[in-house]
Amino acid sequence: MRAAILSDLHGNSIALRAVLSDIDGQGGVDEYWVLGDLAASGPDPAGVVAMVAALPQARVIRGNTERYLLGEDPPILTQADASPGLSVRKMMQIASSFAWARGVVTGAGWLPWIAALPLEFRLTLPGGLRVRAVHSSLTSDEDDGFHPKLTDESLAAMLAGCDADVIVAGHTHLPLKRRVGDVHIINVGSVGLPMTFDRRACYAILEANERAWHIEHRRVAYDWEAASGAIRASGYPDKEFLERAMRGEMRHRNALHPELIEDG
Repeated sequence: MRAAILSDLHGNSIALRAVLSDIDGQGGVDEYWVLGDLAASGPDPAGVVAMVAALPQARVIRGNTERYLLGEDPPILTQADASPGLSVRKMMQIASSFAWARGVVTGAGWLPWIAALPLEFRLTLPGGLRVRAVHSSLTSDEDDGFHPKLTDESLAAMLAGCDADVIVAGHTHLPLKRRVGDVHIINVGSVGLPMTFDRRACYAILEANERAWHIEHRRVAYDWEAASGAIRASGYPDKEFLERAMRGEMRHRNALHPELIEDG
């Protein structure tokens, strides 16, 4: 059994096409697992949702940005909800970006499809390997999630009662491969919006049979200039942020030095 695991596509259809091409170049997969944050924030939200919906043998869950698109608990309601230092102007840009993305996916008829997505899935692979797929963590779709700076003690607390051998997640955009006790935690990184020193799209391929299993992170270069052009042509409200992210200038607060991102 062979699965491609993707997360945090964020409306970047150019990056997604590059990843799907890379998957084909690796011999294809039996299943696609897509772990949320499909449409917002990016220049082609409806295009990405259409591509995901067309994937064969796909298991798709929703992330926090799907919840925002559905009008459930918007990310920022008042200045009191904002992070320290977040300006009123930036709050307006965030609100506008989700309103814009909601308008695009609604106009394309995809909002009901998004609303029907589950929050997680579980399955047992050949050999009895139990997998649990979530967007951020076992208890939330928008907490700090699984990231490289967490200690084993912190991870063990997050995994309490997980009832799985492998947890796969996204949300932080930070690739991670760690074992704590008997549980393996895999963060597959981000396809569409890197927040690390490596600006390439990131995903993972998992292989399992009756005897063993293996997972590999893969990073895929794509046409960043074309992606920047798509942002400028899209009408997306916060073009500066997205273009900076495409250039690899944005850093997640929990990112480590690049050679330390994957901790076996």
